[in-house]
Amino acid sequence: MENLKTEDKSRLNKRRGAVSGLRKTYERFIKIRGEPRDIAMGFALGLFLGFSPMFGFQVWVAILLAALFKWNKIAAALGTVISNPITTPFIYVATYYVGSKLFDTAQILPARLAWDFDMLVRILSKTPQVFWAWTLGGVIIGLPLACFGYYLSYAAIVRYRTQLRQRVVEKRKLLKERVKKRRSRGRKKGHWKTPRKTKRKRAVGTRKT
Repeated sequence: MENLKTEDKSRLNKRRGAVSGLRKTYERFIKIRGEPRDIAMGFALGLFLGFSPMFGFQVWVAILLAALFKWNKIAAALGTVISNPITTPFIYVATYYVGSKLFDTAQILPARLAWDFDMLVRILSKTPQVFWAWTLGGVIIGLPLACFGYYLSYAAIVRYRTQLRQRVVEKRKLLKERVKKRRSRGRKKGHWKTPRKTKRKRAVGTRKT
């Protein structure tokens, strides 16, 4: 019973850690400085490259292409986070499955992989076909998700900035109301005196006779 409780607690802690990590990533993303369009385009680029078979080079390629197209490089790097150690096996299996439907590679990698020497030799001998199957599957899956990610990120950034502007306007209104209240209280008590306009004395020059 105690072992089960400890396992449940560890699972809950992992879930909480994952959720908090996603929240922090989202907060960092919407607070990125720059034009919303450039940020959204950079994020879509990183999301698209996250489905490509580059095996760890997605971040560098995303930053390079974002700099080339003058999009946001930080957003592009964050977009590639979709390809992480947890999701990478599922992404590569899905992209290969989709790409293998168009290429004749269904017999190279079976549904249940038996990682032995013969299988490794078969994969290496058919590397170009496997690579193109992965690439095509990544394009087919990644392109619609990148378009969806662009509109979703653009809307999130615009919404955050409009809310931020509204908060600033509300704070300014509250400050003005507080200042008015203090002035009205000071006038009632007689402590607050309005500064009088001092008239400048005109210097009268003496005329020489």
